[in-house]
Amino acid sequence: EPYFTTKEMEKGTGLGLATVYGIVEQSGGSIAVESEPGAGSTFRVRFPQVEGLPPAPVAPVHAPSRSVAGATVLLTEDESNIREALAEYLENLGIVVLQAEDGVDALEIAARHDGRIDVLVTDLVMPRMSGPELATRLLALRKDLKVIYVSGYTPETMSEYGDPTGEAVFLQKPFLLADLAKSIREVTENRT
Repeated sequence: EPYFTTKEMEKGTGLGLATVYGIVEQSGGSIAVESEPGAGSTFRVRFPQVEGLPPAPVAPVHAPSRSVAGATVLLTEDESNIREALAEYLENLGIVVLQAEDGVDALEIAARHDGRIDVLVTDLVMPRMSGPELATRLLALRKDLKVIYVSGYTPETMSEYGDPTGEAVFLQKPFLLADLAKSIREVTENRT
């Protein structure tokens, strides 16, 4: 059940297992669950065996380009470990990162921030406010804002939520950090 969670109100979406299930299913695998009240649950994840391994992709390492270094990104992600890892990576590229744990927090941070915000990088589904709702509200205040959605859901899920910009970038989790940097670089190329 995608939205089932044992977390406190406003502390998560209950999408962790649904995301894992989606990734395993897309990979042709399966999940078996053994659960006993009071004793816990065991999840066995199986993936199909492959013949030989393809060479691991090598992500090119790029020095920060002028269009990325100095850009300001409002990073909105309700999973703190993911948010902090992404922020550290982006800051190492010379990007100024404003971190928010959800849409309400992001609106407050944007209201207090006097400088420009070039890009909103936001999870699609979060507690209290969805990514597209956040984008709609921020675009009313900051017309030049570019939007990048990140989600464990498929791109088709965007049609349920809509894209207020009509040109937002979508990255499906898990994604390579280099892909996020490339997306930020592409949407900020024409920044003045």
